[in-house]
Amino acid sequence: MGNKTAFARVADRPYLIEVNGLYFTQREVEIISHLMGGKSIKTIANSLNLSPRTVEVYLNKIKSKVNKTSRDGIIDFIEKSGRLLDFKQYYLTNMKGYENSSIIRENSELQEKIEPPEDKNLSSFAKRKYVFAVLAISFLLSSSIYFSVSLDKSIDSMLFYQKKPFIRPELAVPSKKVLLERSELMTQIKKKLKGNEGIQKIALVGSVGAGKTVLARQFVKTQKASIIWEINAETKETLIRSFFDFAYMLAEKENKTKEIEFIENLGSHEEKKIHLLALIQEYLKNCPNWLLIYDDVDDISGIYAYLPNDSKVWGIGKVIITTKNENIKNSIYLKPDQIIHITELNNADALMLFSKVLYNIKSNKLSSTQKEKLLSLLKDVPFFPLDISMRAHHLKNMYLSRK
Repeated sequence: MGNKTAFARVADRPYLIEVNGLYFTQREVEIISHLMGGKSIKTIANSLNLSPRTVEVYLNKIKSKVNKTSRDGIIDFIEKSGRLLDFKQYYLTNMKGYENSSIIRENSELQEKIEPPEDKNLSSFAKRKYVFAVLAISFLLSSSIYFSVSLDKSIDSMLFYQKKPFIRPELAVPSKKVLLERSELMTQIKKKLKGNEGIQKIALVGSVGAGKTVLARQFVKTQKASIIWEINAETKETLIRSFFDFAYMLAEKENKTKEIEFIENLGSHEEKKIHLLALIQEYLKNCPNWLLIYDDVDDISGIYAYLPNDSKVWGIGKVIITTKNENIKNSIYLKPDQIIHITELNNADALMLFSKVLYNIKSNKLSSTQKEKLLSLLKDVPFFPLDISMRAHHLKNMYLSRK
């Protein structure tokens, strides 16, 4: 849509644009474009037909993705990336029209005017289906969004997505140029989470920098779940904040954000917890095969109530926990065969990652002498992805500064 040269869609992926190895979804591009236009959160919310709280959730995710703490930080990142003009042009081409758009209001008025055919043989469900079909066609004709839906399944598919939220945030992983494919570990994860009954769960356990979160996100990208969410479980406070963000996203899909605002305004923390859990459990139970990542869990006993355990309460889904706490093996939440230990890389994998980051080439293209030289540069470095990447970037920066 709009500026197709700068923001061309990639056929098999949900994002619009890559900036410095980070992928931004269409909604994130829209919000960043508004920031470039100097718009406030309230104005952005009105323009995109979102609640201000939902815009804040997206802004927090964008800040986290670009490793910044403010709106100005996001703008600074885009400016330094060299894509400032692309975002500004996207805003001028696409978003200005949104601010004065009356499509949604017109369709709301149209709904009151549409009458289904007077046919006594039609069920009430069929009549509702007819009304929705007319509204859907009206919206598609008046918007610039492209859909590929076969005619014989179009209405049923639209009705399906009306009933079930679709939430798949773009979780950042290193770009393919520097991503280490850890196929053995990925095979283990897939094997342990291959079931579709009850709640499947695993824990990825390893030291800081072992690559637990990246592995979890890589696995998530291979799944077809309609609801995926990553929860910052470092502390109980960050977990609850992540749960509220998650609840807002779910409620936004159902136009029920007032329920979340009601919960946030409750005085008692215990009341908030009860209502928040009940709301999320209700959504997940109605959308089977969800997938949740609980990232950086420290004390699992302190967050036990927030962990899906009973499929009769939470519905059917998958849970991935990442933690550096080896004592998780003693938790009643997990069985020993549900734990995967993420250890140091072997020499071959360490060399592969180091050469990718340092030279942008695979280590199998290096001579034996070159491999030995690279290994000597890693002799005092733990063989974890983070440590190896940091050493490579450090050496790269030293070389560039000398030039």
